[in-house]
Amino acid sequence: ALATRLADQGGVDGLGRVTLYEGLKLYHDKGCASCHDDPKVPSPRLKGYGSLERALAFLDAPDGERFFKGTPLEGLMEPTKLGKDDNTAVANWLMGRPQAADRTERAKKLFVDSDCTTCHNEPGMDPRKKGYDLRIAGPDLDGWQSYEWTRDLLRNASHPRFFGGSLADKDLENAMPAYPDLSPDELDLLTTWLVAGAPEAL
Repeated sequence: ALATRLADQGGVDGLGRVTLYEGLKLYHDKGCASCHDDPKVPSPRLKGYGSLERALAFLDAPDGERFFKGTPLEGLMEPTKLGKDDNTAVANWLMGRPQAADRTERAKKLFVDSDCTTCHNEPGMDPRKKGYDLRIAGPDLDGWQSYEWTRDLLRNASHPRFFGGSLADKDLENAMPAYPDLSPDELDLLTTWLVAGAPEAL
């Protein structure tokens, strides 16, 4: 059964709930699947969310079928044009995954040398301090696809920290809506499901 499979993958919480099953239910009940699982609707596919494989596929082709093709974000991000090894170093650094210190330093240099800072603040910069550009268009990538980053994205993807600076108001209306009505518990369940790889999503 589905609930059993998801319990094996993500366990049961202190209330006896299969957390990934509850997150999947919210994914459908809140209407997320009506965009993300419908091949007729241009929208990023979420299967494997937070995985290195998905991150590398995105950096290599952000306008691919799995990501921004057909959405208001199509054409706004260039592929990194880096090799797999360099992309892996960059992805691991952005997502806060462990790697050798020299690879992290290389990733930081690649991020700057590849002109990523044209559209993104350099990850790790304090938004409250001088040097952080609040007018920059692209999302803040510090902790990209981490639990906290994803939780904040779900709450309001149109915030300037995410995609609000990238799109005109008319395009924001066709992008991911805000979900201020999600309770903290619902938000946690949905986030937990996502960072576990969005099991059962397309």
